Amino acid sequence: LCTRIEKVEVNLETWGDFRKYLAPDALRKFNIIDLGLAGLFFNRTNFSGIIAAGPIGGMSQESDYKLDCRFNKLRIIEQIQNIATIKPKLNVVHGDAISFLSRKERFFVDEHCLVYLDPPYYKQGPKLYRYNYIHEQHKALAEFISKKAYPWIVSYDPHPKIKELFFGQKMTKISVDYVIKESRKASELLISNINLCN
Repeated sequence: LCTRIEKVEVNLETWGDFRKYLAPDALRKFNIIDLGLAGLFFNRTNFSGIIAAGPIGGMSQESDYKLDCRFNKLRIIEQIQNIATIKPKLNVVHGDAISFLSRKERFFVDEHCLVYLDPPYYKQGPKLYRYNYIHEQHKALAEFISKKAYPWIVSYDPHPKIKELFFGQKMTKISVDYVIKESRKASELLISNINLCN
């Protein structure tokens, strides 16, 4: 991956070519390095790092900020190499959250773990993520995790439906800085079965 990052041309031609990796069947058609490079490329070259957004500077590249302004190859490679040093402790899993949590439940209890969940936003999820939830999936997750005795925290957008789904759990709003078009404050909702500080 680092070698590919060194060699990749950060331009609109590459940006356009990499759009094929956003196809719904991309996981079956392309290898993991190609997909990883494309995901990283879009995160660094798209507006606010949103995978489905347009390129920084627009298609005309007439902005003060150009496509490559956030693609510092040396820094990205250094970060990847730092992560690689803890590779034996990492395990990346692609799949359903409830199935994963069900399989690992004994481990969470035995090892005294805190489980943190960051599901797709309720309102903006379809715009922000390749994989997002419909209402029934948000509901299933809320019902599942709310029954668990091990400590857990879930972060969400503060949508009224989420407050309904997690009714009875501890909730607190936190401020989050976002930079989408302009810097602004927004809020997220932390939901938990343990006490949360305000």
